[in-house]
Order: sequence, then C-alpha cells, then structure tokens
Amino acid sequence: TARARGRDAVLRVAAGVLRESPGLTLRQVGDRLAALRCHPPRGGVHWSVSSVAATLKRARRDGLLERE
Repeated sequence: TARARGRDAVLRVAAGVLRESPGLTLRQVGDRLAALRCHPPRGGVHWSVSSVAATLKRARRDGLLERE
C-alpha cells in the first residue's frame, strides 16, 4: 500500500541520517527528518523522541542499520 511504501521510505531516510551523523541524539534525528519533510507515523510535522527511537529500531530490524 501507499502507506507502507511511505513508511519504508522514512525508514531508509532515518537510517541514512544516522549513518551520515552517528553522534546525533534522537531529538536531532527527529529535527533532521522534519527538515527533510518526512512525516512521523501519527502525522503532523514534529517527531517525538519515542517515534524516532521506534523508527530506528525498525530500521535496525530490517537491516538498514547495524544493531547496537
């Protein structure tokens, strides 16, 4: 579905943000995602720290990031 494709795209972008700058905090990753116009899972424009953490966890699970 379109929603699943959008979620997959956000996972790839979030993983790329963290790979590019591995020292970023979750808040900073969320700010970068918002600046890139990636919408959080529940809509809106601002990413909560918990949404960023869950997105990065899914990215790790899907093999887009190395596991910690």
